[in-house]
Amino acid sequence: MKKKFLEALSYYLRNLEQSQRDDILAFYEERFALGISYEGKSESEIVNELESPQQIAKNVLKEFNQYDDQLFKKTPNQIETGPVIGVVLLDVFFISWFVPMMFTILASLIAGWGALTLSLFSSRFMESTTSVFGSYMFMIGVVILWLLMLAGLYEGIRQFVYWVVTVHTKAFGRGVPIQLESFFNKISVKRLINKSTQLRFYSRMLFVIGLAALIIGGFVTFAQTGMLGGFTESPEVVEVDYRVTPSSGDHLRINAELINAGIVVKTHDSSDILIVGEISENEPVEIIYDQGTLSLVQESQIRIVIFQFNFRSLSQKLTVYIPQDMIVTETEIQTTNASISVENINLAQLKASTTNGSITINNVLSNTLITLKTTNGRLNLNAVSAVNYDIITTNGKIVLRNLNDAGEPGSHLSAKSTNGNVELENVYVHQVTLKTTNGDIDYYNQDRNFFVSKIDANTTNGRTNIDVPRN
Repeated sequence: MKKKFLEALSYYLRNLEQSQRDDILAFYEERFALGISYEGKSESEIVNELESPQQIAKNVLKEFNQYDDQLFKKTPNQIETGPVIGVVLLDVFFISWFVPMMFTILASLIAGWGALTLSLFSSRFMESTTSVFGSYMFMIGVVILWLLMLAGLYEGIRQFVYWVVTVHTKAFGRGVPIQLESFFNKISVKRLINKSTQLRFYSRMLFVIGLAALIIGGFVTFAQTGMLGGFTESPEVVEVDYRVTPSSGDHLRINAELINAGIVVKTHDSSDILIVGEISENEPVEIIYDQGTLSLVQESQIRIVIFQFNFRSLSQKLTVYIPQDMIVTETEIQTTNASISVENINLAQLKASTTNGSITINNVLSNTLITLKTTNGRLNLNAVSAVNYDIITTNGKIVLRNLNDAGEPGSHLSAKSTNGNVELENVYVHQVTLKTTNGDIDYYNQDRNFFVSKIDANTTNGRTNIDVPRN
């Protein structure tokens, strides 16, 4: 009785502002609670004592100068054809693509903020900015203001989704259910902040600190480098041409720590290790080969330039050629804002990660583990064989084709994406875990004689199509 009473009252008060309606509903919620707890009355007895929801709403609306006879011509459960058709058209032509797009943008911005925050507090960044106070202050300001922007975007999406729910419930002759309305209120950042004087103060201070850090950092950087905006001279591109002849019997271990440079690792016919490519003069690469270990470390000379138009850095790329017959024990590659590619190579273990770029692995044989991670980019594997796979992307598509053979299957495979489709074709692994928050999952094997022992496939917003034999 109470639920129907409050839902009807909420429906008839739909012309009031949200806060006004909440206050009135809270008053009658308390009336029911007091009547049950202290007076020992039932919900039906309390409803009989009160005026009808329509009459209460009429009195309230007159007090707020919001009274309109049209509000009472329909009952809460009366459905009209016109609004329903309008809602269906709205869903088909707008909501179906706009809502997923908003959540995709939000997920991308959260991933970007997370990557920027992690890089800000990473040891490499700290070491490179100890003498550049302005750069570090500028980055702190960007991180803080970015976070506040995310909070505002989240609140906007929440309000839009609530509007969508309201439109649908009104079209079907109902008000927003009390529980659902309460849920939307609970997840409101704005309401949470407005409820507390301290939170309002802290949020304003956070904005002031972020803006101050951005301005101070920008002007200190200008004082140190003479650059604040406009067109600046592009840094020179340095040609990389490194060659070394490994000793007979050397087993190769590759360790690459790059910043804004893409990298390709592949084999060639020569007996030498060859590294070629182009690197910015502002971000030189130190290459060292010592007793079977090949190290590539790119130094960061952080220079924050506002509104600088410089596209030369986007072309930074290194290609590492290793002898075909050389045994590679381990390859570990880390870069940011660039892609990673490993081709035509046999190795014991592969680890590759980038904060903003794609990872492509093609025709690779590993006898242990392949670990791949990107914050914002696509992951592609083709003609690869390994025992275990651990594949993660925060925002991107995962495409896995021709992994292992039905006669020599892998043991475990985990492929997870926060936002993107996950596609598997001819992937012969005993235990498979597939997960995406916003995307489809497709898995098909051509060999119908291979049975997957265990499959765990989950998507929050998308379809799942698993077409493989299972035990």
